[in-house]
Amino acid sequence: MTSRQDADGMMLRTVTLTEDGQLRIEGHDLGAGVEKVFHYSEYEYERRLSPDDVARLRELLDLTDEDDLLATISARFDSNHALEQFLTDNGIKGSFWNRIGD
Repeated sequence: MTSRQDADGMMLRTVTLTEDGQLRIEGHDLGAGVEKVFHYSEYEYERRLSPDDVARLRELLDLTDEDDLLATISARFDSNHALEQFLTDNGIKGSFWNRIGD
């Protein structure tokens, strides 16, 4: 979804579908920008949506099972933040893990 490298460091965001029907949203940040916020140089996280959550997301996006969910996410959401906000606004939580450190 996003890959950027600048004076603040590196930021990577990916959205993938797993073989078992989950949606995985991952982020990994390194560098000065992370240090400004967390006082450590690395932050990473993963949110996973269950197959039921994915079905609900498809419904909210008015997609059938045959429609390309990842292409729709890419076209509709200009950032990972926008996708995360959409999920929050619609009560889709999934599971969340993160790590801050060096």
